[in-house]
Amino acid sequence: MLLTLAIASVGTWCWLFDRLKHGPILVYEPRRLVPWRGVFTLLPVLLVAFTVYAAIIGGSYADDASSATASDMVDRVAAGSAQQTAFVITFLAVVIAVSGATCEDVGLPKDGRQFLGDVRIGLLAWLAALVPVYSAQIVMLNLVGPTEGHPLIKIVQEHASPLLFMLAFAAAVVVAPICEELLFRLLLQGWLEKWEDRTLGWRTRLATQGEYGEAVDRADDFVDEAPLAEPFATETEFVATPEPPRVGLGGLPYGWLPIALSSLLFALAHIGYGPEPVPLFLLALILGYVYQRTHRIVPCMVTHALFNGASLFALWRVMSAGTQ
Repeated sequence: MLLTLAIASVGTWCWLFDRLKHGPILVYEPRRLVPWRGVFTLLPVLLVAFTVYAAIIGGSYADDASSATASDMVDRVAAGSAQQTAFVITFLAVVIAVSGATCEDVGLPKDGRQFLGDVRIGLLAWLAALVPVYSAQIVMLNLVGPTEGHPLIKIVQEHASPLLFMLAFAAAVVVAPICEELLFRLLLQGWLEKWEDRTLGWRTRLATQGEYGEAVDRADDFVDEAPLAEPFATETEFVATPEPPRVGLGGLPYGWLPIALSSLLFALAHIGYGPEPVPLFLLALILGYVYQRTHRIVPCMVTHALFNGASLFALWRVMSAGTQ
């Protein structure tokens, strides 16, 4: 199975490089700047700060796993997943209510056909991520030696039970991809892209006939953008050229500074779990690129879910072999 996945991953990269000869791997799909402000990016930043603090002072969620019963761990995993989901979804609902975000702003597909296309993109991104991410993980394990890794893995290993494994699977394959992609890709990277676009000033306003004052009222959140294209307008939209500038902030290719910053924070959110931040940084770069090109969140969630699912499947096979 590992050999098959490795061949599929290498084959995916060959196909991607061939596609790159004829244009970008993914067509850039412009959208309006996200309507939320930087204050709504505090949640992922606080999450990273808390994780780093916990790693510095020592101790983790799984420190007392050995002394707890299997029933206790089932309750903890279930309660933790429910609380995380409720908190993130509630926070996103507040962001949408306050900012007036639309379905397009929150990265949802417009129809079933686009949803299926997003699933396909997520599958290809997962295949592409396999070789670089797992290669980096193997290299880091050889450098730093065996570690406990993610606390959820430790809990499953010490309290092997079908119910606990199913809950861990739901937490890793459903809860984590949804919550983390909403925080780091949608809210954080989306706002960082807005910051880069405003700093570069490459977007323009198009206007239709009408009253100038009405146009200004509808564009209050974007007053620092380029001036109106026409002196009279009733509706003003911010549109992008088919392809953005080649060079973005910091001399990096356009979009890569937001990708790098959000990926770094995503990796730091997993600090304390052994060498995981390094391979997860590579995974986040791929996720960030997919989001920056499509501006939809479903492909990122699919890639994230498949990646976590493959890791848990490997754990299940190892544990099953150990009991035979």
